[in-house]
Amino acid sequence: MIAGFLILGLISTFVFFPPDALYNKIYKPKSKVNPVVFEYIVKDSAKVGLSEIQGKHILAFYISGCKFCKMSMQKVDNIFKRNGIAEEKFVAIIAGGPKQVESFKKETQSEKYNMYAHKSAVQFLNAVYGSFPTIIYMNGDSIVKVINYRGIDEAEMVKFLKE
Repeated sequence: MIAGFLILGLISTFVFFPPDALYNKIYKPKSKVNPVVFEYIVKDSAKVGLSEIQGKHILAFYISGCKFCKMSMQKVDNIFKRNGIAEEKFVAIIAGGPKQVESFKKETQSEKYNMYAHKSAVQFLNAVYGSFPTIIYMNGDSIVKVINYRGIDEAEMVKFLKE
């Protein structure tokens, strides 16, 4: 009887709630970017300061009240700290105004990273098809890869940013 519950527990853990590494091997993340709206937000860099970013970097789309956005910021921060990656290689765009950016930075203890506000909620939602957090591997202004929270892989991120 106990063995049956143990097996049921293992099956439910790994089938219904698989660890992130296993999940990413089995399922393809559905994170996508709307290129037209994304390009508009990036070109509207007077607001978000993206025009100055060169080379390989990570660009994240977050909502300040989103639990997984906060968790992904903390995960990225730990990856950057452990591997000595410069904070300048990460930029986040937060839906809302300066108040939301400051709130997000304070809650995630990520004051040292560049984060910018984008006030148009409709554009923001359309840019990433309403999927938050959306984390984008960028090389200059070109999109290399788009992932979600579960797609964060330390080895892959470090390799991308340090190559």
